[in-house]
Amino acid sequence: MKKLFSIIALCLILMPCKAQSVTENNDLRSRMTNKNEIGLSVITGTGLQSAAFQASALVSVIGPLVKNDIFVMIPVPIPFSLEYDHWLNDKVALGVSLNTDIVSGLPYIIVGNISIMPDVKLSWLSDNNLRIYSKLAAGYSGSFYKVQLGDNVSYGSVRSSDLISQLSSELQLGSWLAFMICPPFGIQLSPFCMDVNTAVKNLDFFCELGVGTLGYGKFGFKMYF
Repeated sequence: MKKLFSIIALCLILMPCKAQSVTENNDLRSRMTNKNEIGLSVITGTGLQSAAFQASALVSVIGPLVKNDIFVMIPVPIPFSLEYDHWLNDKVALGVSLNTDIVSGLPYIIVGNISIMPDVKLSWLSDNNLRIYSKLAAGYSGSFYKVQLGDNVSYGSVRSSDLISQLSSELQLGSWLAFMICPPFGIQLSPFCMDVNTAVKNLDFFCELGVGTLGYGKFGFKMYF
């Protein structure tokens, strides 16, 4: 009889542990079976944002169109990135992102960058709470400006070579470093990226740290489906 009670007690102890294990396995299985993800994030540390802290870098590039030397460069609060990725398997994903980054020079100037870049992800570690991966993206990137002086409005493109030169001069950066934070074409290398589960099902917080068109960091949320 004592052995019977001991066996029953042991079963009662093990049942919650087994249930927790099944729940964790189901969470992991759910994440692995949801191959698609959509993410929305803030991008920080771009070339335009760097130039915004030194107004003369941008003013020098489009100086011939500007008649007033007093400008306050203000980055738009949320330069954003919208992306979609599909996981081919547990290790590799392919996707594409649409990115915008705009700064303004009150009261006359708007300067922005738009990029569309396909990407590939390589996962190094993945479980039900965390995924660590690296990412490489490359594609189109173009910068533009709008200058309004009274009733006269001018539009045009900003050459990356001019912006790189001004960043090197005004911010005292080496030409290679200026090239990396403001490349002449769309490219982003992010060696350390991380997804972290949130309390909401199929919703992750993520960050991507790297260098290139999208600056040194992306921070946002993504949903699996």
